Amino acid sequence: MKIEVYNLLGESTKEIIIPESFSKEEIVYDLLHETLISLQKNQRQPWAHTKDRSEVRGGGKKPWKQKGTGRARHGSSRSPLWRGGGVTFGPLNTDIPKRKINKKSGRKTFIAVFIDALKNKKIVVVENLAIEEPKTKFLINKIEKFLSKEEISKKCLIIVDKLDKNLKLASQNLSHLTVLPVNNINIESILMPKKILITESAFGKILKK
Repeated sequence: MKIEVYNLLGESTKEIIIPESFSKEEIVYDLLHETLISLQKNQRQPWAHTKDRSEVRGGGKKPWKQKGTGRARHGSSRSPLWRGGGVTFGPLNTDIPKRKINKKSGRKTFIAVFIDALKNKKIVVVENLAIEEPKTKFLINKIEKFLSKEEISKKCLIIVDKLDKNLKLASQNLSHLTVLPVNNINIESILMPKKILITESAFGKILKK
């Protein structure tokens, strides 16, 4: 399988050959679903939190003496049995649900998704996307040779070897455009965009991995 590399003028300058062992990979949708769900669950931030009796303020003094009052014995007014007390079995922000992703399965699925995106011409490989100043118009001038105005207005992704400050600042005004370093991409970041621009050096890193 051969992938063309384009310069900033939109001209094809060279080709990258992808090994047959990778190019024959096909998506196993059950495995893709399982991996994607695991990724999304692992990204969840547990915001919900209830205080147990040790976290609720007050309640240091015993409400009444142990014996002789005729009432039930209590050691703290912050017991879950009392109003204003702690909560039993409530959600805690320390409970982070994690789902294990098998390394071989995750790698196989990523390769299949990436190859499928290449076959469908969703990914365009360019030599370089560095810009001189952090200005949105400079970035648009470079990417409009590879993306139409309709594609730019939809969800797009730029994958670079290392995140350039100018490129990051220039892309902030484009709400549908995301710039990511190659080390931060996963299956979800390949699946979601309508179009992906990737630099030659970043593409090489993916092939090595």
